[in-house]
This record gives sequence, C-alpha cells and structure tokens, in this order.
Amino acid sequence: MTDASIHIGARFNGPPHSANGGYICGCMAEHTGGACVETRLMAPPPLDTDLPLKLEGGQWFALHEAQPVARARSAELPPMAIPKPPGVDEAKAAEARFSGFVDHPFPNCYVCGPDRDDGLRLFPGWLDDKRAVACHWVPDTALDNGRGRVGLRDVYAALDCAGSFALEKDPDTWLLLGSFTVQVDQTPRIGAEHVVSGWHIGREGRKHFAGTALHDAHGHCLARAHAVWVQIPAGR
Repeated sequence: MTDASIHIGARFNGPPHSANGGYICGCMAEHTGGACVETRLMAPPPLDTDLPLKLEGGQWFALHEAQPVARARSAELPPMAIPKPPGVDEAKAAEARFSGFVDHPFPNCYVCGPDRDDGLRLFPGWLDDKRAVACHWVPDTALDNGRGRVGLRDVYAALDCAGSFALEKDPDTWLLLGSFTVQVDQTPRIGAEHVVSGWHIGREGRKHFAGTALHDAHGHCLARAHAVWVQIPAGR
C-alpha cells in the first residue's frame, strides 16, 4: 500500500452517483505514467470519496472499502484504423445531430451532458458520411494545467463519451465504460480549436468496441483511445 489516493469531486460524474469513466481513467494514468495506459473499471467509482491506491505487480489499483474499483497499467494501444478526421466546420455541423439532445441516459454527465453548464459540453453527432461522430472543442482556461495545456484527466475525459455515441446498443439498455486504453502524444492547447471523434469498431455479445481520437485544427492527431463498452439493462 502507498500513501497515494485519488478523490473524484461530485461535479466529475458520468452516471448520477459515480465518476465519469474517462475522468477516473485519467486520474489513474497520472499515477501510472507512460504515454499509453490501459484502465479497467471494476465497479462504479464513488464521488467525493478518498480512494487509496495500491501498487501490485506493476499495476495500480484504486480501492473503495478495500475492494478495487479500477486497475491501471502501462500498455500498448490495440491496432485500429483512425477515420479521416473532420475539419472544424464539419465537426461543428455534426454537433446539431447529437442524439443526446433528444435521448440521453445521463444528461448531467460532466463530459457530454447537455444539462451541464460547467462540464466539457462535448456533443458528438454523426458526420454526413457516417464514418464517425464528431464535435468541436475549444478547451477553456478552467482546464489549464498551469502550462497552457489541458490536464491529463480532462484529455482522457474528452476521449471517453464520443465512442459510445457511435455504437448501436439494444433497446432499453445503457452502455458503461469497461476498459479504456489511451495513447496521449500531446495534450491540447487551451483556447485552441480541436476536434473529437468516435467510431464503431466491433461487438461481441454485451461488449461493444469503439475508437476515439483528438485532433487539432490542422488534422494532427494528439491523442487516441480504444474503449470497451459494456451493455447493461437501463436503470440498473
């Protein structure tokens, strides 16, 4: 056991009473180190609670009441093709088609919740050719890590939800993040225009696979992620 811990404030929620999956994965990555980190979520991460960290066998575990809620380790990104990134104007147009404006399982999500004025407000909608969902993002000064760039936990958060909106789930179900492997080559600059995109990769039963990417306005890929989403009955 180490003396390290993480604490997810109440405003960084995904579902109403647990942390946004990408955000807690980013918190874990800050401790794990390395350019690419795989995080597996093992239970709903509680909010406003100190989660002690344990390093064991080269992996970090976040604990709640002595039980692991997340596990993180250095990894390699699974092979995946990244669709051609949209331009800024194309991404802005796609936002109008964000399905969460009509039907959102967690409208107060820190990342993609339309009912949040203090979140990231990323609303990925389908591009015209349906190759991906995408949205425009200009990180504001509240996300500044002190060096004019976005902190790692918010980069992970920004890469989270877009993938889920590119997936076709069964009726009366929700998709929750199961594991997240993220490669960050460069963090985005505060105040600059960026594009976040997400696309479907595949499905095996209740597991759905999605990719996401963060590009700057010139089409340079700054970060990318492979996610496993788990389908559960709505309201569980």
